[in-house]
Amino acid sequence: MKKKHFKRILWWSLFAGWLVLTVYLSSQDGTESAYMSQDIALQTWRTIRAIFGESALNMRFIVFHRIFRKVTHFVIHFVLAFLLVRASRWSFSSKRTALCFAWGFAITIALANEAVQLVSPGRVSAMFDAGLNLGGAVIGALISSFLGPKDLK
Repeated sequence: MKKKHFKRILWWSLFAGWLVLTVYLSSQDGTESAYMSQDIALQTWRTIRAIFGESALNMRFIVFHRIFRKVTHFVIHFVLAFLLVRASRWSFSSKRTALCFAWGFAITIALANEAVQLVSPGRVSAMFDAGLNLGGAVIGALISSFLGPKDLK
């Protein structure tokens, strides 16, 4: 298999897998989402405190959990846009076309993610969360756009 073909399949596969995870997380009902994020945040909280000591996180867990949920919005869309730009750069003959496609699609997904929550039971769509999604997508796409063209066509 040619290196170019392999890289195209690899980047699109990574993007598709991350997109499936993103859709799954945004379509969970409120109770399921709350339990999952609380469990993950609690394990993170405990790990940080075990490594760096009790004073490492000088805040109540409920505050940490809220921050954790907001950071997650940003990170999920950062990774999604990063992978999408990389995949697009291997698929389109023009760098400009690849970047326009990737940016447009990443922004659409970031905003659609909050729209899906409007119809998910127990979920609330928030403009602040949409802003975090959008910020993650824009910064992820920017960083991916400027990273080493050496491994891109």
